[in-house]
Amino acid sequence: MARKRGRRVSKSRSRVRNSRSSRMMNQSSPVSMERKNIRIIFSNLVLFVLMFLISLILYRVLPIGIFQNLFAILMMGFGFISVAFLITLLVFLFIRLFRKERAMMNRQKAKPRRSRRRRR
Repeated sequence: MARKRGRRVSKSRSRVRNSRSSRMMNQSSPVSMERKNIRIIFSNLVLFVLMFLISLILYRVLPIGIFQNLFAILMMGFGFISVAFLITLLVFLFIRLFRKERAMMNRQKAKPRRSRRRRR
C-alpha cells in the first residue's frame, strides 16, 4: 500500500512566526529602554567607583611592595573604566535633554496662533 502524500506544514515556519510575534509583544518603548540603559550605566559606574576606592584604600594601607603594585594597577584600571562610564552616562543624559528640548520646540511650532481680528 502506498501512502498518500499530503502537504506537510513545516513546523519551522510556525515557530519563526510565533517567535516574531512574541518578540514584537515583548519589545518595550524607546523611553523605557533609554531609562534601563541609564540605570545600567549608573549601576556600573557606582560599582567601579567603589572598586576604585577599595583598591585605593588597600594601596595606602598595605606596606608590602607586591601588593602595593597590584593595587596601584587595579586602581588605575578601575579609575579609567569609571571615567569611561561617567562619560557615557553624561552622553546619554545630554541626548535625553536635547530630545526633550526638541520635542518642546516642535510642540510650540505646532500650536496654531490666534489671528488678531479688529473688533468693531
